[in-house]
This record gives sequence, structure tokens and C-alpha cells, in this order.
Amino acid sequence: MLAGINKEIKGLRCAVSGSGKITMHVLEKLIAYGQSQYQGYLVDEDGFDYMKISFLRGIRAQQRSLRDYSKTYARSKYYDEAKPWSERG
Repeated sequence: MLAGINKEIKGLRCAVSGSGKITMHVLEKLIAYGQSQYQGYLVDEDGFDYMKISFLRGIRAQQRSLRDYSKTYARSKYYDEAKPWSERG
């Protein structure tokens, strides 16, 4: 789809909704292609990598808040009770 408009996924900002298995796989695929939940959304200005995805999986498995991610990664922010669709890159 992006190739049709002469764009690559690398360097684009992507919004991914959810926190389940599909979301985690989508994030992993975005990372593999060069990219960097609950009732809100998470933004990491440094992007996501495999270590951060693993950390997110741990948070989810322990049923902790995504705020815990923001406490660990200073350039991230969790927006509670909000939707990511208005986020600008």
C-alpha cells in the first residue's frame, strides 16, 4: 500500500490500538520493518524496540498499568482515558 504512493514505513509514526496478542505482534512487525493500551494510549518518543516490547508484555502479564512503562522510560507518556487518533507526528 505504501509502495503505491512511494513511501516506506521506516520513519513514519504509527498508532496501534489495544494491548493484546495482535497489538504486540503488530508492534513487533513494525519494529521488524523499521518502526519504532487499556483505556488510554502510550507514546514513546524514542520509539519501541524488542526490549521495550518485552517489558510491555511483562506489564500486561502482571496486569499492571501502562503508567509503569512511563516510569521506566522517561521520554514516554501514558495518556489515560484518551484515544491516540489525534496524536500528531
